Amino acid sequence: MKVTCIKCVIITIFLFTLFSCEKSENFEFLRYETGGFGSPSYTFTLKKDRSFEMEIQHNPFNETIDSSKVGKFYGKIAEDEMLQIKKSLYKVTRSGYDYNNPEFILDAGIHELYIKTANSEKVFQTHHATEDFKVDIIEPFHKIAEKQVKFKIE
Repeated sequence: MKVTCIKCVIITIFLFTLFSCEKSENFEFLRYETGGFGSPSYTFTLKKDRSFEMEIQHNPFNETIDSSKVGKFYGKIAEDEMLQIKKSLYKVTRSGYDYNNPEFILDAGIHELYIKTANSEKVFQTHHATEDFKVDIIEPFHKIAEKQVKFKIE
């Protein structure tokens, strides 16, 4: 009887330890900012309730400025988009994930991802993103931005 009870206590302690070390992918809010040479200039702030604020300075792919596509936009992203972002954040915040290509480059925009959780803040900033970072972070945010303001990001 005592051995069984001790085993239960040890297993319980082990499980509590295991789950307390599990990394949480929940965030209070995140901010994705892009701009510079050859990339659209906007700031996208997303809260954990899926509401967002997007501020667009300009779209360098259009020679004429359409004032209806510049300014602040508010809304809520879809549930599937939020799930994709959470999966991407889980990948990006893992140890060993490379988001910055160390090769020197001059003609690229800057991309910054700021993640605020309940007990930490992380910033990922690059002038030359890896292909993984482009697929995981840059492209999903560009797709969300395109849907909101109807401008094409290339």
